Amino acid sequence: MDRGREGSDRREGLDRGRDSLDRGRDSLNRGSDSLDRGIDSLDRGRDSLNRGRNSLDRGRVSLDRGKELKRFLRRTSGGAVEVFVGVSLQF
Repeated sequence: MDRGREGSDRREGLDRGRDSLDRGRDSLNRGSDSLDRGIDSLDRGRDSLNRGRNSLDRGRVSLDRGKELKRFLRRTSGGAVEVFVGVSLQF
């Protein structure tokens, strides 16, 4: 009888081992999926940061141009000038 019981115990142990391996594999797959999502999120964040930097650069250029225009208008017009169709700028 010991041999029959030993074989049964062995089969149960193998089944438990397979189940454990399956759970481990599932866990690794979930971890891999989570890592992929994290990498995608980092990529989107980097892209967003780059768009923000580009926007800031355009804003700085626009601000510098506005300051240059203001200095030019002050030098040439004494502070008031007609621009386009009768729009008056005062500063």
